[in-house]
Amino acid sequence: MNKLSKLFIFTFVFLANIIFAKDIYNFQSNDQELTILEHSISALYKRIILIRNAKSSIDLEYFIFNRDLSGKIILKELVKKAEEGVKVRILVDHFMTKKEFSKKFIYVLNKHNISVKVYNPAPITKFNKVQYRNHRKLFIIDREHLITGGRNIGDDYFDLSTHYNFYDREIYLQGNIVSSISDSFDDFWNSKNSKFSNLKGPREKVYTKSYKRGKSYQRELRLWDKKLLKYYNFLNKDNDKYLTTLHQVMVNGPRELKHEVTGTCHDILFVSDRPYVTKKERKKFKRLKDFILQKLKSTKNRLIIDSPYFIINKHVKKILKDIRVKKDLKFDIYTNGLYSTDAFYANSVLNTVIKKYLSNNVFKFHFFDGFNVKDYNYLDNSYKKTRKGTHSKTYIFDNKFFIGTYNFDPRSNIYNSELGIQCNNSTMLTQTLISSIKKRYLTAHIVEKKKDLKKVKFKNVSFFKVLTYYLGNLPSLLFIHLL
Repeated sequence: MNKLSKLFIFTFVFLANIIFAKDIYNFQSNDQELTILEHSISALYKRIILIRNAKSSIDLEYFIFNRDLSGKIILKELVKKAEEGVKVRILVDHFMTKKEFSKKFIYVLNKHNISVKVYNPAPITKFNKVQYRNHRKLFIIDREHLITGGRNIGDDYFDLSTHYNFYDREIYLQGNIVSSISDSFDDFWNSKNSKFSNLKGPREKVYTKSYKRGKSYQRELRLWDKKLLKYYNFLNKDNDKYLTTLHQVMVNGPRELKHEVTGTCHDILFVSDRPYVTKKERKKFKRLKDFILQKLKSTKNRLIIDSPYFIINKHVKKILKDIRVKKDLKFDIYTNGLYSTDAFYANSVLNTVIKKYLSNNVFKFHFFDGFNVKDYNYLDNSYKKTRKGTHSKTYIFDNKFFIGTYNFDPRSNIYNSELGIQCNNSTMLTQTLISSIKKRYLTAHIVEKKKDLKKVKFKNVSFFKVLTYYLGNLPSLLFIHLL
């Protein structure tokens, strides 16, 4: 075969790959079974079981990954599998995890055969670049099993905090579509925006033989090992709280998992943004905002948004204006009230602009009250007594539903890389979701008129929170694009 023939074949194959390659950021599949993970304990239990059954690879991608009780449970399971030879990779957003996943902690994880990268480790001085964050959440086992949705890794996402906990929602999938979603993880992992820590300890540094024999080197080793001790203890030592909680999860988890609903989605779609950290890249790689906004436009009869934040800015004003004149459309917005929210500024902005949307019968707001959902089980009464907030990101477009990481706010519209799963053809699963949302918001404060907002705006809210609400209102409105 001559050089010209080889060149022709290479060119043909290269162009064919471009033309016919599947789009890993917009991938559709048919007849996909999925489970909706509503309960925090079933979500944590499912993760433990999946890790324990992993055979070749475990890939985790999270916006927040705390070094707390739930983080310890997950990480200890990961360490065991990594030591068995399973390939374990963790990709975390740098800005949100730089304290929890410090360079020294990453160093210790590396010593346990766990690879870690941080996304967009830009310094705070690069104000524009540092705004771009990876908000995606993926839990992938063997490229065959997937959990994705609203939950990060942290006690407040698994009802293990004694101060504040979230009600959240995720999807568990297995099958062909997971392989494509795994490809998107690989793309983020290999992105120029994802970096290894590359911290070196004294044992990895190059020193002269004479220095290594001296007291200075021994002192350096002792100091280094002392700094790392708390991280090694976190991964290797079992305390009573950890052992008790793990036992409770393994006992109660199967029961809660049995109550989760499984069904078949006959037409399922995975949509995600690509990695981007500049305005120029955003124009090319930001997909999910346009996807969601287009669905809002095309919905005819029933629109439901269940989001922890509902912030109206220029990207959605026109669409909401068009929705107001759709007389046949019923639009229910389920979100946090001031008492239940973890971000008072989001509620402050919403309450300021909401009034213009309360003049017709289209918009109906449901403000979560911050208290326990009926018939929801906890591992311990101390968790039951905490203030609650909603954190799920669920959208109902007529008979379709979307579950993912996308909040209804400017940050998800502009700065965050997001993802989600849409099911286009499952009446049973859609109705199940609607019932679940209604049950969570059974005692919510309903706001349809201006007088309703006046009644419930500060219900159960402390004086200090009301004060911060008013003090933060003007700055929040001025910098709404950053919320």
